Amino acid sequence: EILQLIRETKLLQRSNVDIPDNARMVLVQEDKFKSYFNQLSFALREYERVVDLVNPAVRPLLTPHLNDLDAKIMPGMVLLTWQSMNIDSYLQRIHAGLSRFEELVRRVNDILENRVEQNLKSISKALLVELPSDESFTLEQFVTVQEKTTKGKTAMLDLKNEEVERALRDVMHLISAYPLETEETIPRHAMFELWTMYSNKAYMSILRCTKQSFFALKKRLAARGGIAGLLYVEKPFFNVDIELSLPLVTMNPSLDEIQGAINRCALNILRCSKSIYQWAPTPVPVPRTDRETFHRLIAGDYQIVAVCLMLTGAVEGTKKQVHDYLLTFMNYDFLWKEDRQNTYKWFAQTKPTIEDFERELQKYVEVE
Repeated sequence: EILQLIRETKLLQRSNVDIPDNARMVLVQEDKFKSYFNQLSFALREYERVVDLVNPAVRPLLTPHLNDLDAKIMPGMVLLTWQSMNIDSYLQRIHAGLSRFEELVRRVNDILENRVEQNLKSISKALLVELPSDESFTLEQFVTVQEKTTKGKTAMLDLKNEEVERALRDVMHLISAYPLETEETIPRHAMFELWTMYSNKAYMSILRCTKQSFFALKKRLAARGGIAGLLYVEKPFFNVDIELSLPLVTMNPSLDEIQGAINRCALNILRCSKSIYQWAPTPVPVPRTDRETFHRLIAGDYQIVAVCLMLTGAVEGTKKQVHDYLLTFMNYDFLWKEDRQNTYKWFAQTKPTIEDFERELQKYVEVE
């Protein structure tokens, strides 16, 4: 409105119309009023910019701080006029308050982004098993590698879970320690809700990590080769040998031994949550001895239960295929069941012809 008044006064002056003394005074102080107008407009834009930086998750905790900023701006809306003598100090007070509040918001956002969200993302993306697609394992290697991997990843998850918990306490401390000119305090329910929200996020991240590990193991066990044996997308998971164990042909390690190793790996994945502790119910620190682990919650999830049941029968579907494959070797059981000398003696007694010799030799050629 002050700029409009200045423009209208100038137009009236050019039209040789008498203007009131008050309008003349405004025109004389045109530069000062324009400067105040620009500074006030800039302050309001800065206010909107800084307020937009506030993370929605912590906005309820910052309600007193936002009200404190509003209290600094309020005099310009209800008390000050363009003729007031303290506009400069008013502007300085607003900019100082905005600068301090922006520093608080940036520090809070930095902690939330780098120490909370980033760690939660790392937890949710972690795999508790090592399942290379271009390598195969012996049974002993599989058990050793998976136990070592699960142990190392469990320690990492526990550290990151603790770091997220500490970071959230640091956020609350920063917000609580911020000096306010008003007597308003941070709502306790807002702090509890923020703590509960991130406690649930930590649980969901650990649950997602456990699920992904189970599903990755299930997918790797179900991997198949390429077309006609020419292209192999993934190597077989286990190295096995076909051995002659008179009077049968057997697989070493057996399917039962393989299933036992898979069950052991699945159990280690599930037990991982026994070493990761739930958060305290409130931001007040509680010793680990007085807290539960995530194991009961993770083990009770229906998807975890379902995939565990699938893994415990992972080799059931291949039993018939393996049995049928081993039976193909029984077509040559005469090689180890029949006595070579007796068989030759019996054959010679039949007074074989050339065709008989060729037929008998062909039987051994087929073995090769």
